[in-house]
Amino acid sequence: MIGGSLKPNEDIIGGLELFPSQPVLDHYRRLTEGIAEIPVSTFFVNSIVLAVEHQRHRAVRTRRHREPRTPR
Repeated sequence: MIGGSLKPNEDIIGGLELFPSQPVLDHYRRLTEGIAEIPVSTFFVNSIVLAVEHQRHRAVRTRRHREPRTPR
């Protein structure tokens, strides 16, 4: 996949070599500009929010599981 990302567009499908003789970084430059007019930073922030919320949810669930139950 890395080799393909370094190939020019016209060589991605047509060429059989794994790594191009003259790599290009245009795909990475375009990636930093964003995807579908959404900045890449939005995806990173979203991932961090999801990871924090997931860990918070796990901590609450674990705490509930460990608390002794009071008899009714």
